[in-house]
Amino acid sequence: MKLLFVIFFSVSMFNFCEAQLDMDLSPSAAGSYASLRFDELKLPGGKPAEKVENADIDGSPFWLDKWNSAMIYTSTYRVLVPKAKLNLYTNDVYYINKDGETLVAQKGQIKRIIFFRGDDTSYSLGSFIYMKTPDDDNFHFYQPLINGKAGLIKLSTVSVNKSAYNPLSGKSDFNFITKSAYYLNYNGNMQLLKILNKESVFAVLKPGTAADDWLAKNKNKLRTETDIIQFLYYFNNLAKE
Repeated sequence: MKLLFVIFFSVSMFNFCEAQLDMDLSPSAAGSYASLRFDELKLPGGKPAEKVENADIDGSPFWLDKWNSAMIYTSTYRVLVPKAKLNLYTNDVYYINKDGETLVAQKGQIKRIIFFRGDDTSYSLGSFIYMKTPDDDNFHFYQPLINGKAGLIKLSTVSVNKSAYNPLSGKSDFNFITKSAYYLNYNGNMQLLKILNKESVFAVLKPGTAADDWLAKNKNKLRTETDIIQFLYYFNNLAKE
């Protein structure tokens, strides 16, 4: 197993099960997992998955369809799972045990998860934190996209859409639909960006006039996820000066 050498992201303002979880995901905190093995006993309460895929619903409820290795964190330990998936429709983590069985981890047991590309732990595909916001009573897996003085956090939710009745097929079709919401985590406050645009970002960050010059120079409209991530790299670097 290769040494983990990835920049991870963190969020430190939320409580899990009424106890704050250490959200340090830096390489030094993660360490080397060369000697860490998959241990089913580390994931009590796992139950067989009734259906990983649903042939009656088009699309997929998973963040990634492909199985990938993942570092799973609970409140007290971490364990490397060779094959895992994240179901954004049910907010469940699926994994395959050493006997080839597909299981679902106990709800709420997993506090954060880091996915790697296949079995290559030197390449992170993304990380998720299980939490809830003050305006939502339900827990979800939130994805930190960039960390720093100002961070961007993504919430992807999957729902099932039912189309109108089709007289030719004699039925209504169903399909999974993914919607994304973005939050700015600035100075310990997490603000929902109702619209991805300059006005909503500036309303939270209140940057100086130099930010307008940077946006013009880089032809950045702050209208996409990529635009905002690039701008936050610039904004956070200014904060360090």
